[in-house]
Amino acid sequence: MSAQSALILLKISRFNTFCVFSVHSYLAAACALRRYFVVNKPQVAMRLQALQAA
Repeated sequence: MSAQSALILLKISRFNTFCVFSVHSYLAAACALRRYFVVNKPQVAMRLQALQAA
């Protein structure tokens, strides 16, 4: 195995790690948002109605 192919493999694995991490953080943010809206749904609904009325 040449040094160049080793470097390419390293770049690919680093890119895959980054993709998995970004997908995981995206899912975590989506779950946090959904939990926030479930917990604060009445307040959010009131705020939206106030914005629409204004």
